[in-house]
Amino acid sequence: MERLQKIEAVLEQQKNKMEELSIENKNLKVKLSDLEGRLNQAEQNNLKNTVEVRGIPEKQGETVVGTILSIGSGLGVKLSPDDLDHALRLRAKQEGAPGPIIVRFVRQTMRDEPVRQRRAKRDFSTRHLGWDENDAFCVYLSKAMTPANKHLDWLARQKQKVAKIKYVWFSGGRVRCRKSDGYPTVTTGKTSDLDVFI
Repeated sequence: MERLQKIEAVLEQQKNKMEELSIENKNLKVKLSDLEGRLNQAEQNNLKNTVEVRGIPEKQGETVVGTILSIGSGLGVKLSPDDLDHALRLRAKQEGAPGPIIVRFVRQTMRDEPVRQRRAKRDFSTRHLGWDENDAFCVYLSKAMTPANKHLDWLARQKQKVAKIKYVWFSGGRVRCRKSDGYPTVTTGKTSDLDVFI
């Protein structure tokens, strides 16, 4: 009996310790999620003047700045090299696909205008940049997003495909969703924010 009582006491201590560790683990997960959200927001703030251009194959002798100026001209947006803080082409993630071009503008207003004009010009392609008609590739412009926001955007669009969400857009550095007309906007900061769309 004495041995059993000692074992029970040890088991009770271990149970209490496990409960304490479980609570501590939950609290750490909440803190980690909060820190990840803050880091993502800080990274997104660093991209506030940045645009991602996709769909343009790399040509021999290409200058990235020249390509961006051609895009501006094709969209009817007057751009000069002084409007660009930085522009570079990244390596393609998929073989055979053109690498994206990342452009950071000097001012946010300069970033917004090409993106706005691209939305208005739905059939925008490389032929608008003076390329041969037979080499027409669709050109996409979007506000640059952090990997975390890209993932949230992808998850939201998966729900949109199965009619759980009607509207998905990116604004103010956040992925925003609306279930349908008349519903409130849900601003996402983490994947669990999308759990409301069931």
